[in-house]
Amino acid sequence: MSAGKRRREDLKPLIEEVFAESGRTYGYRRVHAALGRMGIEVDDELVRALMRDLGLTPVQVKRRRGLTSRTRRPARSRTGGPRLHR
Repeated sequence: MSAGKRRREDLKPLIEEVFAESGRTYGYRRVHAALGRMGIEVDDELVRALMRDLGLTPVQVKRRRGLTSRTRRPARSRTGGPRLHR
């Protein structure tokens, strides 16, 4: 086995580990950055290709939206002041 092929095989478990720890949400850019923080120098395109080979596709996290708007202002009366029922 060539040195390049061995390196690719050594990187696959690390990429799978980082991807799993992220909750399957990291794409190749974040996985590449995480490997860099671990001290592993690797090209981002190699990470992209290995993730494609492994079938690792990040899930899209949907942001929750509230049902009410926080920007609503109280209704105003004809006089211009706020409606205050006493």
